[in-house]
Order: sequence, then structure tokens, then C-alpha cells
Amino acid sequence: MNCFEFRKICITEPHCAHGEYRRHRDECPACAAFAERQEGFERALAGAVQVPVPAGLDARVILRQTTQHASSFRRVLAYAASVLVTLGVVGGLLWPEPEQSVDEQVIAHILDEPEHMMSQDVVPVARVADVLARAGVRLEGDLGLVRFADLCPGRPGAHLVIAGSRGPVTVMIMPDQPVANRQLLARSGFTGVIAPAGKGSVAVVGLPGEAIDRYEAQIRSAIAGLA
Repeated sequence: MNCFEFRKICITEPHCAHGEYRRHRDECPACAAFAERQEGFERALAGAVQVPVPAGLDARVILRQTTQHASSFRRVLAYAASVLVTLGVVGGLLWPEPEQSVDEQVIAHILDEPEHMMSQDVVPVARVADVLARAGVRLEGDLGLVRFADLCPGRPGAHLVIAGSRGPVTVMIMPDQPVANRQLLARSGFTGVIAPAGKGSVAVVGLPGEAIDRYEAQIRSAIAGLA
């Protein structure tokens, strides 16, 4: 089990007791810390939705209201948690450790936000174009099916997730992170490339077996400013 597989299970089944899951948690300090944060989130959520039933009210009405409240609160708390993660916990691209290489920063950022890779949303082209424009580049062609698009927190750059043939493909446009040469990436269950793009770099990362070169060419063709 690699780190991405572990964190995907951790989000969907935070109390998973599968042997391989437990072994990975015991062997990987970063994933163990991620699991502890996720379990803390679940405990906070459980405590928040334990609303006592007022005497004399129809139980069916209370059940419906409580369920609606729980669903709504989960969305709000999930958003708040994502903001906290972005501001302080993720840190991968926001406050990279000096000793981290660019590929380590990229993978750390992906692993700390696995929910983006799991997204089944379809991001409108106008939204993608707006994100890219604010990152200093311009959408001029077809990127394919975009599942996630947003600016990198605290620094210039854009973070996209597009649908690949084997799974999600993460694209990070980093105008303030130059690299001298094209670098292949293979770590933590991912494969990809980080290459010069304009004054900075672009990272294209997917699951093993993904046609990374094809997606890099597609991205460079569709986005002006990466030459």
C-alpha cells in the first residue's frame, strides 16, 4: 500500500482495521500523523452533531432535522478543515522545508490534499481559465476533463487535477519555482515529470502507467505561457 492509497482509505474509512492499512500506518510517520488529524476531525464532527432531542416533539421530525443539520455541518466543517490544512498543516508548497527538493514538495502537497485527486466534480472551463489567468498564464485549448482547479495558497501558481486514463493527473504550475532541467519523478506510488516552464516550472503527476508525456504535451498545447 502506498501513501496515496492509505490516505484515500483514511478519508473514506477513518477507522479501517485492515492489516495492510495498519502496517502502513505503523511504518510511515507522515501518514500516521495524517490519520490522527483525520480521526480528530471525525471526533469533532461526531461531538458537534450529537444534539439532544427536546421532550414532546415528534421523533421523526427531530430525526429529519438532525440528519439535515449533520449533513450541513459536515460540509461546513469539512470546508473549515480544508482551510486549516491549507494554511498550516499542508505546508508542502506554502512553507516548503529548505532541504526539500522540488519533487518532494510536489508529492508532499499532493499527499496532504488527497481529496482533490478523489474529486468527481467537473470544473467549468471559465473557472479553469480564471484560475490560470490569476497564475499568470492563459488557457487557449482543451485540457480535457478538469476535476479540480485552484490557486496555490500563499504563493503564485495553479493546482489542477484532470482525468487521466489510469486515474487522476495532478498539474502544478509554479512560476516562482524554476528548475534547470526536465526531471522524472517516481515516489510514493506516483510517477511524473517536473520541467521548465516560462520563468518557473510545471509538474505533471499521475499513477504508474499513466502516459505522462502525452499529458504534458496536452497541457503545454492548451496553456499559453509555459514555453
